[in-house]
Amino acid sequence: MKQSKFRVDYFERIRRSGITVAQLADEVLIAKQRDGRARMYVADLRKRLTRFCGEFGKRSIGAIIWHPRPAKRDWLDFIFTVL
Repeated sequence: MKQSKFRVDYFERIRRSGITVAQLADEVLIAKQRDGRARMYVADLRKRLTRFCGEFGKRSIGAIIWHPRPAKRDWLDFIFTVL
């Protein structure tokens, strides 16, 4: 029960944050570089995130996560498999 409450709270904070997909993508890339990930990994991730941001970059991350349209959900699944 605690985990489900945490997830709901977590996703609600994301939905309200107003951060765009492009901003989050930049933060992810910086975090991966700081974590010492291989240059090839970061370059590949940058390429994938750039493609994703070309489609959804200006939108709020909350709008993408909560959107019921399957195409957007497929993009999320695609991105989260490479993280």
